[in-house]
Amino acid sequence: MDTEELDVLEQLKTFLKPFEMFTDLVGSKIPSLSLIPLMKLQIKKLCAFSGDDSIPIRQVKERILANVECRLPDSQALLIHQLLDPSTKDAVPRDDAVALLQDVIQNFSKKGLITLQLSTVGTAEHCDSPCSKKRMLKFEMLNELRRQNPSTTSDVNDVALEITNYLACRLVLACQAC
Repeated sequence: MDTEELDVLEQLKTFLKPFEMFTDLVGSKIPSLSLIPLMKLQIKKLCAFSGDDSIPIRQVKERILANVECRLPDSQALLIHQLLDPSTKDAVPRDDAVALLQDVIQNFSKKGLITLQLSTVGTAEHCDSPCSKKRMLKFEMLNELRRQNPSTTSDVNDVALEITNYLACRLVLACQAC
């Protein structure tokens, strides 16, 4: 082998390293469907041409880009997985997330798979933590509002509120040494 061939092999090895990590990730025992859209974005980013790419590396990138949509197709189920994973839900635009989750909930309700009902809460005396007491107070106030004016609240409003609250929550990731 000459120096040029060795250089191309070295470039190829460097280029393919992240793909090894993606393979390990999807091959793990931990569910990773929610990460597929993120991996797809990374693959497209990795395959962007740079000025110092050799011709063989450009050809590899072109072939990967040509097949990425076929190998990792977008689907509603995949998007739902991404939304239901707290670590990836923020990658979906808020309006799209709200619309999709409301549609899923309505479809499940129509099929009888879930029942929508107004939430009711007991008293705050069962709570010890400040966070639980705050939550209980909030629900007690909402329940009081419902009792005073039941026509302005509905199951749909409760679902919309739950979706909004879920999407507004942020996940704080703490990295620990393995």
